[in-house]
Amino acid sequence: MGLLLLTNPFFALILPEPMLGWFYEAPDGVLILSIIPDSGAEKAGLQKNDLITGINGVVIVAPPDFHKVDLNPGDTAIVTILRDGTSLQLPVEIMPSPDDPEKGLVGIMRENALSYKPVYNIIEWDPQVSMFLLWLWMISFLLE
Repeated sequence: MGLLLLTNPFFALILPEPMLGWFYEAPDGVLILSIIPDSGAEKAGLQKNDLITGINGVVIVAPPDFHKVDLNPGDTAIVTILRDGTSLQLPVEIMPSPDDPEKGLVGIMRENALSYKPVYNIIEWDPQVSMFLLWLWMISFLLE
């Protein structure tokens, strides 16, 4: 049962290195889910399903990496993407955030979940079942 649970992508969130590398492939970047119309991202040619791997030289492999990048409205950022296996660098004009005009945005809707893929894919995990099993496993420690 333990090995089976270790193939559940949600368990990647709690595994320390080096165990994480034994059971999961590292993410390659962050998936673009959609492009905001008339944004710098659209004008630069970013597309749905592109994989963002860097912004202004900062490596992006997971959603939390976006916090490492300082983007100011009106600036141009160099966004590195993977598209069909080819790496591209595109200049993107940064737009102001609707919530905070002093904060800059690329102009995309992106994946927010960490996307670890199991090395041993024994079962196709439903996200709700995965989260339930992770929750159940964590509360089992409280019952001991």
